[in-house]
Amino acid sequence: MGLFVAAYRLMVPLSSIWLALVPVAAGAVVYGVVLLKLDLGIHDELWAMAVQMGVRLPRWL
Repeated sequence: MGLFVAAYRLMVPLSSIWLALVPVAAGAVVYGVVLLKLDLGIHDELWAMAVQMGVRLPRWL
């Protein structure tokens, strides 16, 4: 994540708050997916909650 943010700062000048939020949002998405893949307890609980609410999740998640 740190390398991604450093590369992003070198390529894109952070002239506005919206350009600064892009790497933060991308990092949050990557962190969430990795967390769900590694911690099966959290994965199973969130999957059961989503099924109970009727939310259709992709199989790879």
